[in-house]
Amino acid sequence: MPKSSQEVAITFRGQELRPYFDESLTCAALIEALQQAVGQPLAPQTLKLIIPKHGALRLSQTPDRILHSTGVKPGSKLLLMGSYASELDALQESSQAASRLRLPDFDHEAARTAQRSQRPANATLGPHFFGSFQVLPLPPGAPPSAPAPSAALSLLHKVAADPAIVAVMAAHDWQVGLLSEMPPEGKVGISAVCILGYNVNRGQEISLRLRTDDWRGFRKYLRIRETLVHELAHMVFDEHDANFKQLNSELLKEVAAHEAAAAAGTRTLVDTGVFGGDWLGENAADSAAAPVPAQGRRLGGDRPIERTAHGVRQSAAAAALVRWQQQQQQQQECQQLQQQQMTRDTGPFARL
Repeated sequence: MPKSSQEVAITFRGQELRPYFDESLTCAALIEALQQAVGQPLAPQTLKLIIPKHGALRLSQTPDRILHSTGVKPGSKLLLMGSYASELDALQESSQAASRLRLPDFDHEAARTAQRSQRPANATLGPHFFGSFQVLPLPPGAPPSAPAPSAALSLLHKVAADPAIVAVMAAHDWQVGLLSEMPPEGKVGISAVCILGYNVNRGQEISLRLRTDDWRGFRKYLRIRETLVHELAHMVFDEHDANFKQLNSELLKEVAAHEAAAAAGTRTLVDTGVFGGDWLGENAADSAAAPVPAQGRRLGGDRPIERTAHGVRQSAAAAALVRWQQQQQQQQECQQLQQQQMTRDTGPFARL
């Protein structure tokens, strides 16, 4: 707990800051206090404060807002995300230098690719229920293997248009204003505060942690999709109580059922022409063909084995159910670990 009842504990890049707090403190005053506590200029437009039970607050957008009205009180433990001003300046200088040298950037290449395919650069792979998308620029010093922002945008498009996600959101009549990328702050399974996603105001914004801790790649797609399902459960319940856990489990079942039905060549959840049997999930086999003349032989015998598309569909459906069972078990273990960490270090974070 903070040493003084008039302090709040704010974690920023592994450093704990303890600015003085009173009930009249505004977002603008907090930014100034944070600048002094950190010891070097921050980029105010990038600062985002994660508040227990209230999600994320962009400090620069509401400078006159009283923090006490957002749920912050003496003794609160918060998480701050953002960039140093020097990092932002270096990024802008790098972009300007590249422009002067007439070097095509990732967005330019994405636009050229989209033009060749006669498709707008921000188009997703299919229908979705998200109003807009937002990704992060690469920070100065990012490893050469770090995926480009355009790749992160494509990943957001992919999970937004994932047929199982679309089906779940359509069935529950959910829409989300913004799907964004959040920075990979903290190390998964190690750091006391490590957030994989959050939901602001039940659908105003959902932010997902796409990248690995070292920025060298993306997290596994199924884990990202599972995090999105978790955040969709916060469309109804804020707290991680029994009601939330039940809904989250039901949503995961709906995702698994949709994958199984799609693998079997049927439709589920949404009776439209979008969800036929032509999508099997990330790791399933292709079952769109008629009987497959694939041949094999049993070990120790000469009798050929014939596999049909029906058999492939059954195998894919079984694999989808196995993946769901594994997700359930992993989610339970992750929730138990997070609850232990939050109880010990930060307290519960609603909508995370």
